Amino acid sequence: DTEAAYWLGRIEEAQGKWRRAADRFSQAANRAPKDHPRLAALRYHAGANLLKAGHADEAHTEFELGRQPADDRSNDRRAERRQATDQRPGQQNGWSDDLLVGVMRASLVLGRWDDVEQAVHEFHNAFPDSNLAAEVELIHAALLIARRQPDAAIERLEASPPADDLGDLAPFWQAELAIAYAESGQYGQARRVAATLSDNGVRTPPDLSKAIGQLAGVAFS
Repeated sequence: DTEAAYWLGRIEEAQGKWRRAADRFSQAANRAPKDHPRLAALRYHAGANLLKAGHADEAHTEFELGRQPADDRSNDRRAERRQATDQRPGQQNGWSDDLLVGVMRASLVLGRWDDVEQAVHEFHNAFPDSNLAAEVELIHAALLIARRQPDAAIERLEASPPADDLGDLAPFWQAELAIAYAESGQYGQARRVAATLSDNGVRTPPDLSKAIGQLAGVAFS
């Protein structure tokens, strides 16, 4: 049963069993009718869990499969988000923006810089009102750093939305900004930004903490 598989996968996802959850979501999507209302959600969660499990290439495939025309008929995420965040109806287009961001993230991990840039432009054109805009801006900054354009990344990250709007992205945003400063050779600024995270008791994401420590001489517990 597709619905049962979806919720079992969500439980495994919450337990950190990412590969198992991804396989369950993917297999359920493969069996589901092409017009099933959970289809895009299944593909998204399959891709997201594959990314967490370190399988970016497979994740990219799942996200792209989810972006096929049937995903426009999958509106369950819209209701889920409104219930969780009290957003206005119609603000999102089902799972389409999530899936495109998934493509960006997988492409970034795979080093497909041109694909990331293309997806960023597509996102801004297709989803001007998406609440994933800050996440896309963060991905764009990471792309600029990867392309050795840290000053451009700094410019974008310094023009950040209010901290309250960033929510869970705030520590990632500040950590990415510290890395950009360090890549630009502005180690004092990198330490300043990183120290702000530490002083506020924010636990910086481990991978970003390591990078900051290597580049700017900042250590986190």
